[in-house]
Amino acid sequence: MIESIKFLFGEKPGSNNLCLEATPINIFVGPNNSGKSLLLKEIEQLCNNPEPNRKIIDEFRTKRLSKEEITELLQSKETEKPEGHRHFDDHIFTQKIDLFNSDNNHIKQVSLQEIFNFIEGKNQNFSYFAENFLSLYTIRLDGKTRFTLTEPKPSGDLTKNPRNQLMALFQDDDARKAIRMITHEALGKYFVIDPTGMTSLRIKMSDVEPSLMIEQGLNEESRSFHSNATDISEMSDGVKAFTGLVSATLSQDYKVLLIDEPEAFLHPPLARKLGKTLSILTKEKGSKVFVSTHSSDFVMGCIQAGQNVNITRLTYNKGVPTARTLSSETIYEMMRNPLLRSTGVLSAMFHESVIVSESDADRAFYQEINERLNYFTHDGSVDSLFINAQNKQTIGRIVSPLRKMGIPSAAIVDLDIIKKSHEFKELCKSCNVPQALIESWGVLRGSVNRLLEDNGVNSNKQGIDDIPVEHRGTLTSLLNNLKEYGIFVVPRGALEQWLPTLEIEKNRHGPSWIMDAFEKMGENPESPGYIKPSENDVWQFMRSVSNWVNEPSRFGL
Repeated sequence: MIESIKFLFGEKPGSNNLCLEATPINIFVGPNNSGKSLLLKEIEQLCNNPEPNRKIIDEFRTKRLSKEEITELLQSKETEKPEGHRHFDDHIFTQKIDLFNSDNNHIKQVSLQEIFNFIEGKNQNFSYFAENFLSLYTIRLDGKTRFTLTEPKPSGDLTKNPRNQLMALFQDDDARKAIRMITHEALGKYFVIDPTGMTSLRIKMSDVEPSLMIEQGLNEESRSFHSNATDISEMSDGVKAFTGLVSATLSQDYKVLLIDEPEAFLHPPLARKLGKTLSILTKEKGSKVFVSTHSSDFVMGCIQAGQNVNITRLTYNKGVPTARTLSSETIYEMMRNPLLRSTGVLSAMFHESVIVSESDADRAFYQEINERLNYFTHDGSVDSLFINAQNKQTIGRIVSPLRKMGIPSAAIVDLDIIKKSHEFKELCKSCNVPQALIESWGVLRGSVNRLLEDNGVNSNKQGIDDIPVEHRGTLTSLLNNLKEYGIFVVPRGALEQWLPTLEIEKNRHGPSWIMDAFEKMGENPESPGYIKPSENDVWQFMRSVSNWVNEPSRFGL
C-alpha cells in the first residue's frame, strides 16, 4: 500500500531530500541511534493516526486502490452483520469490523463512502483513511511483540472470519503447508497447530509431518500425534522468533509489515535464511516490508532471494541526519570478492565510520590508540570499525566501495606510498580525489620523493624528522592535502616508529613489534606505567583521523 517515502533530509547537508520508492523489501541500516527504529514508528504512526512534528518522514504516498480492491479487503475483516445493517452493495458500509490481532471485543464501524471519497480526491481526510483502513493491514513486530505471535490463541468460531493469527492459519491449509516446509528446512521441525486444547490453538513443532486430517482432528490418533509434538513454548527464543515472523507474514493479509531487528535471537545462518524467506514470501503476497537491522547476514539473505531490495543507510552525526540509498548490486559484489568478504566489510553498514590500515598489526595498534583516546580524553573516533587490508595496494579496493555507499572510510598508509607513483594515484582515485588534484599532487609527490632520496630516507624506519628542517614543509603540505580526503600517511614512516619511549628493539616488525608494544603500554588503566594519551606522536595522528571521520562535511565522500 505504501508507494514511496520522502525523508526530511538527504545524503548530506544541503542535498535534496531522499525519496524512497518502496519495493517489497525495504531495509534500513546504520549505526546505533541513527533513527532506524524511530523511522519504523513513524511509518506505523502514519498508517494509524498521523501526527505532525515528525523527525524523519516528510510525507509518504499510498497506492491508489480501486473501490473493488478496498471492498474485497474490508470484507475479510467483516464481523457477522447485525440485523438491519447494510451490505457492501449499499453505498455506506456500516457493519462492525474486527481488528485482526486486537482484543477480541474491539470492534469499530467504518464508513466505506468516507474511504472512497478520500481515494477519489473528494476530501483530504487522510487521518480517517489511515485509522480505518491502512491500520487494518499494518503490523509492527519488535523484540517484544514477535514472541506473542507464538503464544496460544482462542480458537473461537472457526466457521467465521478469523479473530487472530492462529485462527487464520488453522483455516488456511496452504499457508500451514508453506510454513511447515520453511521450518523443516531451517529448523528440522514441522510447524503444526494443535486444536486439542478445545478452547485454544497452540503452535507445536513435530519431527513428523502430519496429514491435514491428523493435524486438525480430535480423535485418538490426532491426540496422540499432538501429545508427541513439542510445544513451541519449550523451544529456544530463536525458534520462537523465526517461526513467529514467518507465520505472521503468512497468517493473513498484512500489506505493511514493520520489523525491528529481525535477527534478534537468531544465529547468523538462520538470520540469513529468514531474510531470504521473508523476501520471497512478501513478494508472493504483494506486501511491503520495512526492516531495521544490524545484521549483514539478514541483508545478504534478502539480496540472495533475487527480489528487488531497497537498502537505506541512516546516520545522525553532530546533529546532522543523513539518508542514502545503497546499491544492493554493490553489496552483493562486495560479498563475492574474497578480499572484501574476508575483512567482514559488510559490517561497516552498521558503524559510523571505517578505518582501514595495511596489516593486522596496524589495525590492532591504531584501534588500541583510539580506544585509549576515547577512554581518557574523549577525542577518538566513536563507533568506528577498524579493518585491515593485505598491503597498501589493496587498501583502495576496500575504501572505494565503502565510500560509494556513503560510509566515511579513512585510509592509514606508511610513508613509502610517496615513493610509489602508481599506488599513490590509485589510492587517491579510490578516495575520490578529483583528477586535477591527483595530477597536481603527483608533481608535489615527485618533489617530495626526490627530497627523501636526497636525504637518505629510503626505508620505513625513517620519516619527516629525518629530512632537513627547511624541506619538511613540502612533505607536510602534501600530507595535509591527503588528510583532507581521508588519506593519512604515517609521517614517522611506519607503525614501528611510533612511541619511541617504549624502547622496543630495532629489529622488531609487525606482529612481534605489536606484542612488545602492547606489553609495554600496559593493561590496567589504573597502573602507574599504563601509557596514556599525550598531545603529540601517534595520539595526535589518530585525533586527525577522528576529526575527518566525524566531520559531516568532509571531502572524498
